[in-house]
Amino acid sequence: MLNNSKYKIIEKISDSLDIVVCRAMEVANERMVILKIIKYESSNIEYITEFKHEYEISNSLNLPGVIQVYGLENYENTIALVLEDIQGYFILNVDAIW
Repeated sequence: MLNNSKYKIIEKISDSLDIVVCRAMEVANERMVILKIIKYESSNIEYITEFKHEYEISNSLNLPGVIQVYGLENYENTIALVLEDIQGYFILNVDAIW
């Protein structure tokens, strides 16, 4: 699984054609985060531009009840959104807990 010196992957939440979503621990401060990572093979300039736009919009939403965006970072030769981990369930996995 994708690990680097800054994040330790705890679990893979979703793995689609273009994106991997993982729960991870930020090693420096032991903060739990969600990493939304563009797969390397999907990292063309158009897709990266859309991903950066998603970051800018999400980062501007400083409202109660909206997941906080911690950053947009280089990650394993691609980029990742670093998001607040609210310890929730991924909506596609909800039926697995009922």
